[in-house]
Amino acid sequence: MLGLVTVTALGLHCWHMLQASTSQQKQSTLALASAGAQQIAAVSAPISSDGEMPEELVKQFHIWSQSIIGSSDVLAVSLRDGSGQAILTAPLGKKIRRLVSWMPTKSVFCESRSTAAFSSDPEPVWLASCPLGDLSNPQFRGSVAVVVGQPTRSAYLARGALAFGVPLAGTALLSSVLAFWWLERRFRPPLNDLCRGLDQDVEEWRKKLPLTQHSEVGVIAKQFADLIDERGDLLTELNRVRGAVETRIHHRTRKISTQLKQAEHRAFIDALTGLYNRRFLDEQVEDLFETQQRRNDELTIVMFDIDNFKTLNDTLGHAAGDGLLQFAGQLLKGSVRTGDLAVRYAGDEFVILLPGSKPEEAMQLTNRIVRMFAQQASVLSSNPKPSLSAGIASMRWSNATSGSSLLKTADAALYEAKRNGKNGVRMAQGTRKSPPPKRTAAASR
Repeated sequence: MLGLVTVTALGLHCWHMLQASTSQQKQSTLALASAGAQQIAAVSAPISSDGEMPEELVKQFHIWSQSIIGSSDVLAVSLRDGSGQAILTAPLGKKIRRLVSWMPTKSVFCESRSTAAFSSDPEPVWLASCPLGDLSNPQFRGSVAVVVGQPTRSAYLARGALAFGVPLAGTALLSSVLAFWWLERRFRPPLNDLCRGLDQDVEEWRKKLPLTQHSEVGVIAKQFADLIDERGDLLTELNRVRGAVETRIHHRTRKISTQLKQAEHRAFIDALTGLYNRRFLDEQVEDLFETQQRRNDELTIVMFDIDNFKTLNDTLGHAAGDGLLQFAGQLLKGSVRTGDLAVRYAGDEFVILLPGSKPEEAMQLTNRIVRMFAQQASVLSSNPKPSLSAGIASMRWSNATSGSSLLKTADAALYEAKRNGKNGVRMAQGTRKSPPPKRTAAASR
């Protein structure tokens, strides 16, 4: 009964607040129209009989409309002639002429309406109209109309929910406090006794549960006993599942790790020659250059290019060309030391990086590679015979400041060797005080 009375009182309170809000909105809308009429009527220029508006009146209307549009939920305003037709409207995009034309012009008017008959997007609005100045004065024919947006049904419901919910929440909070106080006095002491056994051995605690009590505590004790009985089975099953999952995760992790290593290896290896590819060189050359620089040690780069390779492809076919590239890859891989890097740089260009090798040592190695390549190429039936040209660049005997610049220096030396007749080796000339070893030609030249 108390709850019914409370809900009824709160409902009446909510209804009263909504009625007061509606009345307040109506008075506010009417006050806006009256203030606008007084402000515009203060202009002494009369309205002509054909409805033409004096410039002063138009200016005063725009000043007033700009001052209230966008505030107090005002959607639009209009200045009407004696017949009720809208002469001026603001904002210009608002289509309100039909909406305001039916309101009286010679009396104060305010009413709630919907724009459903005039708009594809209907909404509830307040319409207010107030005549301009004294009705007996013929200079002030016409009226001011104001369109003010109303809260939607959902907004009214939200206000009602707020007005209804706050007192209801207070009542619910008080009821909750009283209920909690009663439950605390009723159940806390026996539950404390029940929970003290949690610090003991589970099986010992089970023996002390008040299973024979015919009360809520006894029911809870029986449920605890059932949970303890199930606990052992659950722990056993849990350990079994955990072991199976850990084993499966271990195998899966090892498989994924192996696959990642294989994928990484394939990403950096040229499929035809088995050498490292250009991507690997780009990622390693700068680190290798900086490492040798910190150690104050040498780094020599040799760049090779196969001479007359296009002629070989055109004469004997691409299969013969691929075979020669594979031989070049095997030759380079077999000629470098552990720690050196052999790279297929481009189509028929190769690079070897020789950390710790002096320029004269690199020159000897390069000449040997060029001779061995020439021996293999001599059995081919293409003419002219394929051969190797090479350019050598040393970190200490060049102006290189980075790995990429050292590569460019070796590339320049390579093309100088090709311009000088091919099948030869060219050492890049630097500007250091100690000059590099002199240029030597391949033994086959």
